[in-house]
Amino acid sequence: MTPEERKREKHLLKCYGITNAEYEVRLAQQGGGCAVCGRPAGTRRLSVDHSHRFEIGRASCRERV
Repeated sequence: MTPEERKREKHLLKCYGITNAEYEVRLAQQGGGCAVCGRPAGTRRLSVDHSHRFEIGRASCRERV
């Protein structure tokens, strides 16, 4: 794992309680794109759209939220 991947993994675990592998599974479950507008992820990672009350929800591009 590269230093950048380790940093991302640590961030996902700390902020959302998921691993990078779990993020990738969720992204694949929603067709590889934004859960809100459906736009493909492209070169930029999608943000984790979450609710503190209901935990993790989906990955979104944040431009349509």
